[in-house]
Amino acid sequence: MFVRSLREDSRSLLAHLLRFGLLAVVLFFLYVTHRESLRFGSPGRDLFSALAYLNAFFIALAGISFFATAITEEKEERSLGLLLMADIRPVSLLIGKSLPRVLAALLLILIQFPFTLLAITLGGVTTVQVMAAYATLLAQMLFLANLALVCSVVCRRSAAASRLMVILLVGLYFIPILLAGAPTWGGGFWRGVAETVNETSAFHRLAKILETGFAGPVVGVQVISNLIAAGVCFALAWLLFDRYRHDEGTDDSGGNFRRWLASFEGGREFGARRCWTNALAWKDFYYLTGGKRLLLAKFALYGLLHVGMGVYFSTVMGGWWDAEDVSGLVMSVSLMALMLEIAVQAGRIFRNEVREQTLSTLMMLPLSVAQIAWSKVAGSLITLTPAACYFVLGTLIHPDNLGEVIEDLLEAPAVWFTIMVYVLFVHTVALLSLLVRWGALPLAIGLFTFGLFCFGFMMSNMRAEGDGMFALLAFLMWLPVVGVQFAIAERLRHLTARQ
Repeated sequence: MFVRSLREDSRSLLAHLLRFGLLAVVLFFLYVTHRESLRFGSPGRDLFSALAYLNAFFIALAGISFFATAITEEKEERSLGLLLMADIRPVSLLIGKSLPRVLAALLLILIQFPFTLLAITLGGVTTVQVMAAYATLLAQMLFLANLALVCSVVCRRSAAASRLMVILLVGLYFIPILLAGAPTWGGGFWRGVAETVNETSAFHRLAKILETGFAGPVVGVQVISNLIAAGVCFALAWLLFDRYRHDEGTDDSGGNFRRWLASFEGGREFGARRCWTNALAWKDFYYLTGGKRLLLAKFALYGLLHVGMGVYFSTVMGGWWDAEDVSGLVMSVSLMALMLEIAVQAGRIFRNEVREQTLSTLMMLPLSVAQIAWSKVAGSLITLTPAACYFVLGTLIHPDNLGEVIEDLLEAPAVWFTIMVYVLFVHTVALLSLLVRWGALPLAIGLFTFGLFCFGFMMSNMRAEGDGMFALLAFLMWLPVVGVQFAIAERLRHLTARQ
């Protein structure tokens, strides 16, 4: 399986284009940094810092989407049992499904290494820092890949594996930060726990590496702990494979935890007995977004997130906030959650239909492509209710904040331009989900990050500014949005014909 995956990758034009595109991004950043070197004291450090944090962020995204589907895609296609009947051992299956993805991600990182060494010549960064940063990224990638493999083994569906991976990443990267901001909790015990967990974080390690005067070591606590954790996670996935391998989801051999996962994944859902008038919206709400159980879980999760961030920031700033500050925090966090959830749903709304080969059945309905698409969108948008409710709660706490937001919308064309860029981004995610098997959301983030960087660089060189320019650009953004909508419709027709 590993050799077959390597052969497919070597013959895939998309994989080679992705590596070439990433290399072009690095070279473009290098060119911009060289041009701006006279304006900054350490341009090499600025360049390398941006690339290092960007890589760490995309590795985390890959853990949620790319690595977490290694085994669940076989369960969804009902092919896991056939592979086991072919006398493929569980350990061979785990290696054959996960190692090619690790290697593909590894190549994307290693291809940058010779060119990022050029940052040393620009000043501000040393060879030791470059080596230590890449050791950190490789260890992080191996750890998250194997942690995602565990999620993929215990879950029946890719969506559930991604959700479980998100929860684990929040626990690894964000909860220690919150605990570290409250040294009085438990007599300082929780702060000690947070500092210990932070030592294993790639982002915390990169912050230390990129400090001026860093002299080593190249392999620190984070690298060693992540490699050990990667081995433990792989062993855990191997041990749990037979217990959670049932792709039909009818076996309760996993006990209470397996039944909890079944409800977490959707399908066995209270309130799903009678279909709605819009059957497509009903199906996507219960069987794609998780239904009522996940909706209630999001209410609780967002509530804990707001409370935790409020306690953290109030502790850091030395005192509790007033109503305006609390309202701003709740509105900001809820808005970010809304944007993230919309992007995630855009990448999943058609992907399951393509994977399960049900597009041809949908197209036989007496509905247009637009009606089918918007019915599925309606079912997916219901899952945004928790974040939307918390946003409304934030506006009720201090209504003046809502007035400021409306004023910005009416008077700042740059805000409208930002909204249109996000609308185009969501449509691009949906289109890419029909073109690539994995990683539509990370790929779209990469494309738009590079595109916005190029746009900002071009605007700064042209010295183009003013509300009139942003108003014109916001109006013109409708053209690519409509173009992507037509591309999605044509791609759906093409995939339907192939099925």
